Amino acid sequence: MIIVELLKKSSPKQNISSRRSREPMAESLQKRKYRDWSSMNNEDLISHARKFIEENEIKNRSGLCKADRGLYWVLKKRNLVDEVISEKRKKRDWSSMSNEDLISHARKFIEENEIKNRGGLQKADVGLYQVLRKRNLLDEVISEKEYRDWSSMSNEDLISHARKFIEENEIKNRSGLCKADRGLYWVLKKRNLLDEVISEKREERDWSSMSNEDLISHARKFIEENEIKNRGGLYKADVGLYQVLRKRNLLDEVISEKEYRDWSSMSNEDLISHARKFIEENEIKNRGGLYKADGGLYYVLIKRNLLDEVISEKREERDWSSMSNEDLISHARKFIEENEIKNRWGLQKADVGLYQVLRKRNLLNVVFADIERARKIEAIRQIIEGVKEF
Repeated sequence: MIIVELLKKSSPKQNISSRRSREPMAESLQKRKYRDWSSMNNEDLISHARKFIEENEIKNRSGLCKADRGLYWVLKKRNLVDEVISEKRKKRDWSSMSNEDLISHARKFIEENEIKNRGGLQKADVGLYQVLRKRNLLDEVISEKEYRDWSSMSNEDLISHARKFIEENEIKNRSGLCKADRGLYWVLKKRNLLDEVISEKREERDWSSMSNEDLISHARKFIEENEIKNRGGLYKADVGLYQVLRKRNLLDEVISEKEYRDWSSMSNEDLISHARKFIEENEIKNRGGLYKADGGLYYVLIKRNLLDEVISEKREERDWSSMSNEDLISHARKFIEENEIKNRWGLQKADVGLYQVLRKRNLLNVVFADIERARKIEAIRQIIEGVKEF
């Protein structure tokens, strides 16, 4: 009953037409300068759009909107979208398709869109996913992570299966295993077999028995093996090692990143030059990225009023009122996807203005419905798998 209630609660309250297939965007689209669409006649605009669609292998309207929203909107405004990409999904009559035809259609769709799992299929075409589920045909087209009867497996078989899974997915620690397959992780934990497949519980380490030289050598090896790039990364990866290095004043010996910098000795020109080089080397795209990468540099630029010189990306006043709910939802989902935002708090941190307008229009549930529902369903599924052991 609890699981049924959770599934009911997780279902989205509004059914917005924006649940269309989401195609991957063109790999890299440079920042676009202001384009004077008004100087282009319809024929030129159609020609430009068709060339852009072909070059970026765009397959549908959603893909065009993701790749170049400005172009998409001007086409929409002039009623030219059908001229360049007429692919509105018609109401599909699934009832007229036999199971065999439906399976064939689904397999082709999965192959063309390089879909790897059921979650991906649901995102790409929720209608197709639901009809397959209703007819119990999901296993025929994408039988990924079906129910596993752990109880039928001996400890030896389970260990063998787990080791193979860990090797194939290049999993390095227990946290990684739990993320990759929570059901497998829990059944291993219940049978006390985790140490057999991934024995990475850190014993109490006696740092006092290690000389400074040994500790430095150990830390450097750990940093290299785990591809750690800065002190924050070291702290996250092994807080105990980080703290003992800090106590012995050895951090500079192993990862001397961002030592104290005497900004006062740098002229504005030198500071701007240093900041631009840092931004380019670290492929920083906005002020938020600069702040995350180097808070000290960010603050000194703010103090000297030099931010606009190195990364002028203050958001203009955005006219949310000119955007319909559908456009706003589309814009928000694109922003969430591009910035890998996982929850509402993350959106609020990344763009408080967008967050507030979504909250005012009661659209937060719609924007996050798919993410939250998928997360809850996956968690419930994995809980069931773990519990089925008994």
